[in-house]
Amino acid sequence: GAGGDFTASDMLAAGLLEDLNVSNASELYFAGIGAMGSNDIEISGPHTYSATTVDYGTDLRIVRITGAMTIDNATVQGRGLLIVEGPVTMTGAAPTLNWDGIVLVHSDDSYLPIDMSGSAVVNVSGAVIVDHAALPPGGHMDLTVNRENDGTWASAEGTTRSRRPWYQHTHRFDHEYPEGSTVYFAEEGRDRHERATEFRDALNDLGSSQVYLEFHHPNMHGYAKYTLDIDGHSNPYVGTVREGFGMFSENGDPHRTQAFTARDLETFVVDVESLRMLAKLWDTEGGCSDLWPYCVGRSWERGGSLVVRIRDAANDAIYYEASIYWHLREDEKEEFDQVQQQLRDIIEGGGMFGTKLLLGSGADIAYSHSEIMAIGRRLGFDQSEIVHTGTWTSHTTAREYRAQGIHAGAGGGPTGGEHGGGQQGGSGEPVEPTEPVLVLLCHNGTNISVVEALVAGHLLHGDQLGGCGRGGGVLQQIPTQL
Repeated sequence: GAGGDFTASDMLAAGLLEDLNVSNASELYFAGIGAMGSNDIEISGPHTYSATTVDYGTDLRIVRITGAMTIDNATVQGRGLLIVEGPVTMTGAAPTLNWDGIVLVHSDDSYLPIDMSGSAVVNVSGAVIVDHAALPPGGHMDLTVNRENDGTWASAEGTTRSRRPWYQHTHRFDHEYPEGSTVYFAEEGRDRHERATEFRDALNDLGSSQVYLEFHHPNMHGYAKYTLDIDGHSNPYVGTVREGFGMFSENGDPHRTQAFTARDLETFVVDVESLRMLAKLWDTEGGCSDLWPYCVGRSWERGGSLVVRIRDAANDAIYYEASIYWHLREDEKEEFDQVQQQLRDIIEGGGMFGTKLLLGSGADIAYSHSEIMAIGRRLGFDQSEIVHTGTWTSHTTAREYRAQGIHAGAGGGPTGGEHGGGQQGGSGEPVEPTEPVLVLLCHNGTNISVVEALVAGHLLHGDQLGGCGRGGGVLQQIPTQL
């Protein structure tokens, strides 16, 4: 915090959370949401804790706030994974956050402020992770529906209307409907987007048939979340497209639900948070010589876009496909370029963009191996190795950012500023992170590299020195920064 020092850890390792099966903060965010169960807590955001004490207990749980979090002269405490999907603000005389585990702040807005300064008291034993995907705006979302009621497709187009290669198509869906990029495929008692999705109509045609839902191309997830409610099931199923259907998934395929009676589906909503994380389809580009909706309708793979399917539980026949994708027509390119230029102007002018993290003198964030290991077990990771490589910070001033933007075309960059980067030592001079020696091991048929201090433990678990099928040795010293 302000007036304090960064204290480097003396622990050495080849990576943080090496066996959490994730490579970045976004994957950890999705894993956390996908692991939520009946004992975890979801709070609709933005949410304010005001003049109270909220204690989530010492049992490890996932607490998710679906929006900004404000702690206004209140105390919030607990243990586990705290997910905040938006800005964090701590105000009042003595706002306090006591948390054992991981505090994960996620947002894809252009500006993400996290203010733990002033009179804020922050005690985190574990880690604070910021997952900010500030993707630029522009473009829009299209929804293309293809259907074949008997499941026998003579072509990728299926049953068509109006001589076009689809059953239904909505251009600029997120502009057409007030809900934006949230698609209500089915909604008990209302079905507000039925004209665009024809989803309820497909379910009614299938009646008492046993079917299942499937997400095809989930890597084009658009940071989408879903809600699925089926009659006779105790609670709705909620999760992310990327992680799949969780406890309601079919064994071996997380992106396929278990079988259910078609007419029993009451609600199914897909909320796309980031258009830029959908498949990006530009007309006449990417292998399409026509308008992309036509190419999607004629393609068995729907242009690689995210597809929601209804399939037969007995023979896997496909009855319904809804393709969700980012689209831009040639006549919309000028509008798109203007939006991009406006964003550049804002950034180069020192406007609000990126992450702003403020820590006060009352902020104490301490790495805790045991608390992170506990979350690893909760999320189902193999937990064989978690180590902390060190702590450091860097700072680029607004003036430096502006200079970089102005001189980028000439090959120039920041020319220096008031603050340097790097881990701070006692003299205030930057100190380069330690460069540990890595050793090559064979782990379950896969080559891995670990620091010397951890070699003995790996050997006790059956790993072998050297790469798989070759001799051992010490690798070159490599900086292992996060």
